[in-house]
Amino acid sequence: MKAFKYIFWTLYRIWFYVVMGIPIIVLSPLLVLSLLSERTYPLFFIMARGWGRFTLFFMGFWTQLEKQQEFEPGQS
Repeated sequence: MKAFKYIFWTLYRIWFYVVMGIPIIVLSPLLVLSLLSERTYPLFFIMARGWGRFTLFFMGFWTQLEKQQEFEPGQS
């Protein structure tokens, strides 16, 4: 039984590094470019949320957003 545990643990870790590595390699140039100007900060946060959803989905977690209150654009 311990053999199965170590095999699946190793496979899970490999999968985790693949799931984390691909977006880092693909998105890192875009993330750096989006941080060069204050005007593009919102783009950075949009990409970061997409990266997070990608990672959660491929790690086996399903996310669902429930809004309790609608936000008005331009308000803090």
